[in-house]
Amino acid sequence: MSEGNNTSEEIVYSDVIMTEYFMYDPKTLLFTGNVLTVSQPNNATTVPATGFFNTPKWDSDSEKWFDPTTTSRDEQIANLTQQLANSQLLQAKTNAQLIKQNAALVKQVNDLQAKKETTNG
Repeated sequence: MSEGNNTSEEIVYSDVIMTEYFMYDPKTLLFTGNVLTVSQPNNATTVPATGFFNTPKWDSDSEKWFDPTTTSRDEQIANLTQQLANSQLLQAKTNAQLIKQNAALVKQVNDLQAKKETTNG
């Protein structure tokens, strides 16, 4: 077995070294299985496609597998930005309602104080 976690398993049969390759579909780049062979096939890597809940997808630019069902960082930021905007709008509406309620309560207190003064003289 080779050193490190980023390489596949190598097995020596007499003088032949067999390497485990992780295959992906050339069009979708989705993981299709693994094979133990002497030479690297097309659409294959030695980077293990393990530890994913869903079928992983190969990213040839970063030479890593990733879960295609998760959203990108840009999508996550956009979603969080929208959630924040919605929250701020809701907070502004709540604040406006509280200001109106507070004004009504202040008026009631003033009316009661005025009534008390006229009643108690």
